[in-house]
Amino acid sequence: RITDYSSVFYEALLLGIPVIFFAPDYDKYSMDRGFYLEYNSLPGYVVTCFEELEKVVVKTISGEDEYIEIRDRFIGDYMLGCDGNATERVMSIISRRM
Repeated sequence: RITDYSSVFYEALLLGIPVIFFAPDYDKYSMDRGFYLEYNSLPGYVVTCFEELEKVVVKTISGEDEYIEIRDRFIGDYMLGCDGNATERVMSIISRRM
């Protein structure tokens, strides 16, 4: 999965899909808008130019994945509530209030 500043990477993490963060405008974006999390600490390759993107895509397609442990740690730190039971929990809350 290739993304920029989108939250789509969270879904990719839950599916075990490697993520590449492509940010050719990183400097401008960080000054104008900023980040919630330190961008360079995200659980995937962070690239800022097309040449580097091409190399990382080839590396990822070939099965190289340096971020497995980092993804697992990120999921443990930020996504423990993503257990597939959110709808059940919401329905339980709603039914108790009815």
